[in-house]
Amino acid sequence: MAAVSDYQRHYNVKDEPDGGDMQSEEGTEWLMELLTDVQLQQYFMRIRDELNVTRLSHFDYVKNEDLEKIGMGRP
Repeated sequence: MAAVSDYQRHYNVKDEPDGGDMQSEEGTEWLMELLTDVQLQQYFMRIRDELNVTRLSHFDYVKNEDLEKIGMGRP
């Protein structure tokens, strides 16, 4: 069994083998909550729609170049 991160504990995120990384009834509310906490909520739609991040595990496949394409490059 994998260790539970602070993020997973805080947002009640599941890491299940059936792909249920997020509770399905929450949709992408968890993503908006996370982005709001780090003051990046303006990127919600781009992350969800352009990068197709709908589960926490999807961030494993996001590269720096992808973030730069949506305007999240380094200052």
